[in-house]
Amino acid sequence: MSGTGVGAIRRFLQGRQGTTSIEFAAVSVPFFLMVFGLFGFGYVGYLDNDLKHAANSVQRFVLVKHVTDEAQLTEFVRKDFLGNDEDLDIQIYETISNGRRFLNIDLAFVIAFPGPIEVLREGMRLEHKRMIPL
Repeated sequence: MSGTGVGAIRRFLQGRQGTTSIEFAAVSVPFFLMVFGLFGFGYVGYLDNDLKHAANSVQRFVLVKHVTDEAQLTEFVRKDFLGNDEDLDIQIYETISNGRRFLNIDLAFVIAFPGPIEVLREGMRLEHKRMIPL
């Protein structure tokens, strides 16, 4: 009986039936981390581009239509921004520099990623600012 037990162990150690699943397990984790990392990077790029587009659009809106009402500008930005507008921070204020009046529009969006890493949960802040002469 001890001879068949040793033979079974020897056959098990020489067998190649589970190598594919072990190799897949070893290769799939870094592969999926890389794929999801690329999706996350693309998402951040998309939101940054969208925020930049909203800032450029509201700047054009102010210069062409001569609108300086904060409520109208806030509504315009929220309609133009395609991301989640609840997390969009809009600051609109006037400043004077060298005797000229400027309308400042600061747009900020915080992206928080779920997961175990504290830095990602706190979020990354995307900002675009425009200083528009009045």
